[in-house]
Amino acid sequence: FPSHDKNAIVVCKEIRVNEEKPAIAFVNKIQSLVTINSPYVCKLVDYSALQQKDLCSSFYVVKMFIEFPQTDLKKELEYRLEQKSSYNHDELLNIMYQQINALKVFEHQKMYHGHIRPILIGLNKSNWHTKLIPNTEENRTKQGFYQYHTEALKSNNGLYISPSFDLSASIVTGK
Repeated sequence: FPSHDKNAIVVCKEIRVNEEKPAIAFVNKIQSLVTINSPYVCKLVDYSALQQKDLCSSFYVVKMFIEFPQTDLKKELEYRLEQKSSYNHDELLNIMYQQINALKVFEHQKMYHGHIRPILIGLNKSNWHTKLIPNTEENRTKQGFYQYHTEALKSNNGLYISPSFDLSASIVTGK
């Protein structure tokens, strides 16, 4: 979808939830994201939630409409690898400061992002402005964050985590 920002597009992310209680909790989380208005976080423009019935079951479909810059850091990294070029000092500092500011926004809202990766950082190449995509998954709270990463460690699912987090052996192994 076109956006009011000529350097951005609006993308739709659809989540299906099987039970009513988790669907309501998910919509409540989304409502808190709609209120975020920061130049460092991709704007959640709108959302919709509806119940759909199948033959013998029902489920809930939640759609989020997120304003996203035309590209992301993952694509830019791949392009630079192909070109055998790298980021200069100023570019790296710029990205770092913008993402720190994005995390401050989430901290102010008492949210944890937990999934910072190049593909989740939008990039406007005309002004080198980056925006972090809000995380809508369960790890947006401290408890959910630890639960997600503990499960990822157990499943050996390509986990990225800062060594500064204290994931004790009892949390990780469940012993």
